[in-house]
Amino acid sequence: MARILILDGYNIIGARGAMRRDRDLLARERASLVREISAWAQGKDFPEIHLVFDGYPTDRDLLLTGSGTVRVVFSEGAENADAVIVALAGRFRERAAVVSSDREVIREIARLGAEPVSSRDFLARLGRAGERSPVRPSAPGADSGKGDEEPPPPSYGKKRGNPRRLSKKERAQRRLLDKF
Repeated sequence: MARILILDGYNIIGARGAMRRDRDLLARERASLVREISAWAQGKDFPEIHLVFDGYPTDRDLLLTGSGTVRVVFSEGAENADAVIVALAGRFRERAAVVSSDREVIREIARLGAEPVSSRDFLARLGRAGERSPVRPSAPGADSGKGDEEPPPPSYGKKRGNPRRLSKKERAQRRLLDKF
């Protein structure tokens, strides 16, 4: 079953560290993100990609459109982008993968059955080398080249099994990210 991808545009721009208060700079960042997502989407197995932004576009933003499967969506009236994202996730339910780091959005879409993906993990898949990797960080000193790894910290409680194995939730997240 093909996934529908829903992206929180300003959240991704903010995770990139490029959020600006200047309208012209923000408009350029928005246009840059639309171009980047449109180029990335070519050859991917997503029938629809919704890139959602807050606020209805101004005259100069009317030309801001995605290409192919990318649809640029602006919230209208009193509605914000979070409400639009939750509504789209409710429409597509289990078929939706939502890229956002907003806790309220993640909670709502998970309740609806959609799969959340953090903005930083998505940016790492787009090839942003400076962003956090979706892979767990290695133990301190593990990259020293000696091959010696520090043992994992002691486990207190009832956790059993391989301490280096990702949790079920993290493995599902990794499988979803591998499709990107």
